[in-house]
Amino acid sequence: MPKDEPIAVERVQTGIRLEKRLLKVLKALAEYSDLTLGDLVEGIVLHSFEGKAPFEKATLKHIEDLKRIYADTESFSSSNFAEPITPLCEAAQAKLAEHGFEPIRSLGGLDEPLHTPLREKIREPFKPATAAAWEPRIREVHSAYIDAFAGRGHADLVSDFLWEAPAVVAIEFMGVPSEDVAEVKEYAVGLLDFISGRPSEAEQVAVCEAIGKHENYARGLIARLREDPSGPGVLQHAVRAYQDDPEGIDEHFLVSLGVNTLAAAHETTSGSLANGLLYLLSQREKWEALCRDPELIPAAVEECLRIVPTLTTGRRLCVKDSVVGGVEIPAGAQVLLGVSAANLDADVFAEPEQLDFERRNAKRHFSFGYGPHFCLGAPLARVQMRVAFEELTRRLPGMRLVAGQPFEYVPSASSRAPAALAVEWPAT
Repeated sequence: MPKDEPIAVERVQTGIRLEKRLLKVLKALAEYSDLTLGDLVEGIVLHSFEGKAPFEKATLKHIEDLKRIYADTESFSSSNFAEPITPLCEAAQAKLAEHGFEPIRSLGGLDEPLHTPLREKIREPFKPATAAAWEPRIREVHSAYIDAFAGRGHADLVSDFLWEAPAVVAIEFMGVPSEDVAEVKEYAVGLLDFISGRPSEAEQVAVCEAIGKHENYARGLIARLREDPSGPGVLQHAVRAYQDDPEGIDEHFLVSLGVNTLAAAHETTSGSLANGLLYLLSQREKWEALCRDPELIPAAVEECLRIVPTLTTGRRLCVKDSVVGGVEIPAGAQVLLGVSAANLDADVFAEPEQLDFERRNAKRHFSFGYGPHFCLGAPLARVQMRVAFEELTRRLPGMRLVAGQPFEYVPSASSRAPAALAVEWPAT
């Protein structure tokens, strides 16, 4: 796995200054194409993931260009949203077949006219007011995990807290019965890296084993919920919508929702917290500012989402010849959108590389997407991040990164988060 030190900065051929962490993402991405690092830094890469040469080494780098592609659903399809970049090996395919796996496109991979009506039917549990109502439970879960290590003076924040607590919240938010939470947590196996990374055959088989088991569990849970869909969970709400309108939402979609919401609500939040804490702890004065003034934490959440997002790219398939930012994009082209680069667009963000708690337009970042596919779980993710920052700054203000530790990342074309985050503080 590539290793790196935090906050180191270098220049690339474009002259754009970027943190080495972001450059590592782009270098890993370059492994999938014959594009240069300079091409990748600027933003949107137009390329076929099938091993073919790109039709043109063209890049677009502005937020307005991303807006155009995200919003133009007639020209740019999201059907390739979750297609694995690395083809499945025979053993992995056999493992899926062993479980009777049925490929079902997730909401994020649906185009119009299917997408928006389905989204509206399940939207209610994801509204900001609902996410805010979850804050007491989120604080309870996060505090319990912090309790387990607060007295010992050291922790790996990823394994001790950040991977676990958001998973529990996500699973409960989905509406999984309390007696099943431990089982479902075992299915959180790194689906993002499976989709956009270079997993080995053994890793593919392990993930496919979990996917197969999870789909079978979800199918059984949906059957149970059809008998009694009462309760506040996402799945309960979706089953009620299905019963109200069987023609507008089908059982296959319900199973897909049960499987994909875990990765969407868990892995992205865990990664965002890990990236944000690494970034804040690497700039001691910023961490101490949050400890002194918790009112700055909501702004810190947005700035961390902007500067060090977990999802560094998005994917679309061009289905109609288009022109974006003066670049001709032919139908059939795979389009990789550089979210990280757009979040540093100097035309939108003054001094974009600076962590600025006073930045008024920080929420204009693209870390939750844009347009019809804007992340449904954004309100819940924001609450989870804010609560985690609040609890850690309040209870462990003296927390520091363990000096000299390597930071390891799984090479991936779209996601980015440290595999471990060793910290220490004066034990009490």
